[in-house]
Amino acid sequence: MNKKILTIHSEDRDINKWPNPNEFELYLPDSYVNIRQMNLLNFTNINNFYNISENLMNNYINTGYNSDLNTSKIFIIPNGYYTPDYLAITLTKLFQSTFYNTYVIYDRIKFKFLFITKDEVFNLNFADLISTDKLCINKKFLLNPEKIAYQYSHWGLGYNLGFSKKNYKYDTDFFTTQSRLDNELEYSKNINNFDICINDIYHILPSDILSSDYYRFLYSENTIDLNPLNTIYMEIDKHNYADEIKPYQYRSNYLYCNDYNATVNSYFAKILFNNDIINENKIITNTKNDGEIFNGSLLYNNTIDRLIKLKFKFRYHNGVLVDFGNKNFNFTLEFVQHENIKKI
Repeated sequence: MNKKILTIHSEDRDINKWPNPNEFELYLPDSYVNIRQMNLLNFTNINNFYNISENLMNNYINTGYNSDLNTSKIFIIPNGYYTPDYLAITLTKLFQSTFYNTYVIYDRIKFKFLFITKDEVFNLNFADLISTDKLCINKKFLLNPEKIAYQYSHWGLGYNLGFSKKNYKYDTDFFTTQSRLDNELEYSKNINNFDICINDIYHILPSDILSSDYYRFLYSENTIDLNPLNTIYMEIDKHNYADEIKPYQYRSNYLYCNDYNATVNSYFAKILFNNDIINENKIITNTKNDGEIFNGSLLYNNTIDRLIKLKFKFRYHNGVLVDFGNKNFNFTLEFVQHENIKKI
């Protein structure tokens, strides 16, 4: 058996044809013949993945400022990696450009966000997909909104903040109208000094927050999820062999309109990144020996006579392409060859 080792860098691609490194094709330096096996040995990149970005479609929050939700204000959050505290500060700064008495803090005890407002009307609208030219420059979400907006997890910023996919509304007469108490999420003032003091480390809240009867409080229903997606699927066209079940099914038990779906030969390798070291802007190498690369080793049933080019794609489980931020990465492939057998 002979072996060929090939190192591929994302900057080896034709940038005019493949402007983004999450998908590209290239020709091999030589024609590799009699290929019996192909292995992914390692994958090296900079760990700087964003948890809030346009690519993930969670970089905006839609708020309403009248009682029937017909008037809304969309706040765009700059792409980046946010800790819960930094996200709370960012939301507060954005809100106060329109809602002067609205604040957001992160509760480290409950792992939830706390929204506080004194404005007469302040709504959080998570039920509707918002598509604007600013949010969707390339229109990919307008064409395929089910990619993200119709998922039942990671469907937008509301999910990251711990909310459900619905609208939250309250105004000045919220507590005086019984029908609203019956049909809307009840906002309460069950906030004590401990909740405020232990979490308001940056002192952004006004001093009368507990003494005033005009502030309303809303905790997110669920705990937060701000972890970046840490599993990348590597596809190699015509060489995928691992199977995958389609996520976000709703009707898998139905006789009609059953939406269960799976893909045979879906990907070549699964690369796992440790969230403890992600976003530290460090160069890290994932290897199969360290258990960070799953699959990534294909033994062919029939020897490939000649291999001259390969096409790669890097995506998440839901099909969204990985946003590398145009940072370069590299990986190493090993090709195991049968020795040529001379015919007599």
